[in-house]
Amino acid sequence: MSDRYFVLRFLKWIKSSLVPIKKPGAYQFRIALRDSASEKVGSASQFVDVPNLKKGNLTLSGIVLDNFMAAEWKKISLGQKSAVQTEDETNVDTNTSLRIFKRGTVLRYDYIIYNAKTNPSQLQIQARLFRDGKILLEGQPGSFDTSGQTDLKRLQAVGAITLGNNLAPGNYVLQLIVKDGLAKEKRQIASGSVDFEIVE
Repeated sequence: MSDRYFVLRFLKWIKSSLVPIKKPGAYQFRIALRDSASEKVGSASQFVDVPNLKKGNLTLSGIVLDNFMAAEWKKISLGQKSAVQTEDETNVDTNTSLRIFKRGTVLRYDYIIYNAKTNPSQLQIQARLFRDGKILLEGQPGSFDTSGQTDLKRLQAVGAITLGNNLAPGNYVLQLIVKDGLAKEKRQIASGSVDFEIVE
């Protein structure tokens, strides 16, 4: 088993595990593991900001990225099952866990909107792509469709952008901006961002 596959399996387990946190605030999440066969030890850490949802303010969760080839994304858009949606973990791209993606692929982003007032016509979402502090792509704000949502205080949201062949290899930042026209003026906007790398 390769080191990359071992890391993927571990990250996949972490993604599906719940870590209870009693109080909001800034945390450093640390993971350490030991391979019993080789006795090698590895670790990783990441800072996490846990918001206080009890205040009722518009808030975004962290952003989870997924990556698909154009043909796979077309199948998903048509409601067909893609190979990356099967239970066979060998089909999962390790680059998704590492946030390293190829040009010409489709980048899907999933997140949760908390405490929105839930009127679709008043909830606007915008995506922006940055590199070196400069805006490369800026989508038009669009309304959010709440149909099919069972918890209107916890809206599941998803979007996608194509990583065009004109994008140079390097580091990028995806920013999501949500505006709730029904909230108080000073609390109408929430945003979140995630960094990733584009390669040839």
